[in-house]
Amino acid sequence: MAHGSDGAGSLRIPASNCGLVGLKPSRDRIIGDHAFIDGKRNVGSFLGESFVLSRTVRDTANMLSLVEIKGAQAPFQPLRTVTGPPKKRLRVGYIMNGMGGHVPSPEVQESVTKTIAALQSLGHQVSEAQWPFPGERFIEDFTLIYAARAQEAKKMLPAGAEIPDSVLKGLVEPASFAMVGISGDLTEEDVEKAYGRIEECSKAYFSLFEKIDILITPVLLKPPVRIGEINGSLPISVLMQRLNHYGDYTMLQNASGGPAMSLPMHWTKTGLPVGVQFAARMGGDYELLELAFELEAARPWAARRPPLWAPTLV
Repeated sequence: MAHGSDGAGSLRIPASNCGLVGLKPSRDRIIGDHAFIDGKRNVGSFLGESFVLSRTVRDTANMLSLVEIKGAQAPFQPLRTVTGPPKKRLRVGYIMNGMGGHVPSPEVQESVTKTIAALQSLGHQVSEAQWPFPGERFIEDFTLIYAARAQEAKKMLPAGAEIPDSVLKGLVEPASFAMVGISGDLTEEDVEKAYGRIEECSKAYFSLFEKIDILITPVLLKPPVRIGEINGSLPISVLMQRLNHYGDYTMLQNASGGPAMSLPMHWTKTGLPVGVQFAARMGGDYELLELAFELEAARPWAARRPPLWAPTLV
């Protein structure tokens, strides 16, 4: 297993691109999660969740059971050991296009359609769903909140520390520094209004689970891109444009707090992995893991290796 932190998909996206299992747990399930402190929103952890990447559903499930909050303070029922598929057949909804209206590449569409076929072969009921809120507005608000987080991070510098921008630029990636600049004109009212709209979108999102048990979408709009195509040293306008045409799905669960995981359900004709995202209602981590266990048994992936691979020496 490897540790990671998911603030907009940063566990699920590498999982998708590397053929691994990547779960973003429900907000506040894990020890150390504090979305609110003394009634005030903790900007640093409101969107992000720390957890792990692994090769198997078993390892991910066991780790979650070790680090989740238990006892009287537990916000959710502690996990039971995942040893088999769900006892009941599930209602699964799928959405193909991204929240920004972007259409995924043919390979990514194939990953979803093949996953639908696998679910149906296992007896699950699958139907199409729709985003229950204006997706483009949601993405604008999520980006605004991320910019505000950059400003919050700058405020964490020691009081009285006058660090010139020329020095600060050398301490962080250009994209991170640019986000501070973008957030300079934001007011507290702007940010609070964005949080309010995000919360309304979250309520609408969770209303989907009144009619379905699981939602599946792509993780990304395209298979893995070439090294360097997306990186923090690009001009911020170029980087944002590339990100908007690459990731269009995963940030929703960070904003809402609901659980979601990427499973390695597909490989391209050239052998690149493509993950499919599975999401559930708040606290529905166990349902996700049970279904993932069943899919892994039906279509094993843990032993799959790329043509060039060096095993870890222990």
